[in-house]
Amino acid sequence: MITRHQISSFHSQKFSFNSQNLAYKLEHQNDLALTGYWHHFFDEDACNLAEKSWWLGLVGGQVVFSGQQPLSIDYLLEIIERYIFRVRSEPVQSTVLGLKEDLHLDDCDRPLEPLPVFLSRLYELKIIQPEEVRQALRLKVLQDLDQMLFSHSGQAQFKPETDLSIAGLTPGFEISEILAESRRRQLIWEQIKRVIPNLDSKLFIHEKAIRESDITDRQKKYLRALISHGETLNSITVALAQDTLEIARGVAKLAEQGLIEVELPPRKAASEVLIVDDSPVMLKQFKQLVSSWGYQVRSHDDPVTAVEIMLETQPAIVFIDINMPNISGFDLLKQIRRYPQIATTPLIMLTAERTLSNNWRSQWSGCQFLSKPLTTEEIPKFETELRGILKLAVPIKKEKF
Repeated sequence: MITRHQISSFHSQKFSFNSQNLAYKLEHQNDLALTGYWHHFFDEDACNLAEKSWWLGLVGGQVVFSGQQPLSIDYLLEIIERYIFRVRSEPVQSTVLGLKEDLHLDDCDRPLEPLPVFLSRLYELKIIQPEEVRQALRLKVLQDLDQMLFSHSGQAQFKPETDLSIAGLTPGFEISEILAESRRRQLIWEQIKRVIPNLDSKLFIHEKAIRESDITDRQKKYLRALISHGETLNSITVALAQDTLEIARGVAKLAEQGLIEVELPPRKAASEVLIVDDSPVMLKQFKQLVSSWGYQVRSHDDPVTAVEIMLETQPAIVFIDINMPNISGFDLLKQIRRYPQIATTPLIMLTAERTLSNNWRSQWSGCQFLSKPLTTEEIPKFETELRGILKLAVPIKKEKF
């Protein structure tokens, strides 16, 4: 049983995180038998998510839920419908609606209190089975982790919620096992994104390649049926009620064989600027300065995941610090050049070390070189050079100079 002292201490549990340490912190902040939510707030400038927060639900330290809002019966039904196809049928929807009215769910002061009874009735009516609900929740957790765990920075705070323990969602999942599975999935996603960089990339059948291929008529029929479910990877997986990763693996193989063509979604506004630097001070000052000139600026502090961010956001220009831990700016440049989708993006190398070798390597790599100011006297020169680079590479209609 959770004591008042424990609940009080949980309220003070919070931490900051980045794309490199969120998994570690979640695992090592889970020493106590926590029941409640880790509520994550993502930094505005480092996040391309539609929702800026994420809730990870725990019961007794085990993961039972993940979502962009706390658990509710309606939200759980959305998750079930996403991953259990037959629940979308009109007869099932009608039965579920009638069941909600019979249980007077809208009149309940504690939204999770009737959830165990509601689930039991669904099981009795054989609409769904407990293991199906568990699998749907597991896939939702993993797919949220695919998006949240390795790409963003922000803050997290624990919020106790004892009603989660009566919600009927146990047993949950060991957090160490879920995080290990998420790391494995991330490696697979890295390979997939070389072919399909964005879940909203449009997919088209390459008719000529199919006609000339040696695949069977049955395989051709399956391929056309697959694409008929939607234009993008996201729409296809939702239509089929499947794990996005599993569908993406199959589609990526077809794209590698030339049977499917991939078209990137429209680029972001041409004024978007990305800076990759491990210095929080540099990121903050750069964003304040460039934003004041009318540009949309995204900052990122982890060179390891910078390519992924570029593939997702398609920035118009990227400023890269040369001296960063784990991956240098020049190593990152090599990675970027391997991806056709971002290989031609203008890259500007930043450094405080004004050596001829750095300048020469930047020019040899097809990049510009921009020296960071070392003294306050050098700031005007830096701003002038930076403004000139942006005006040439990323013109905007109205500059706030």
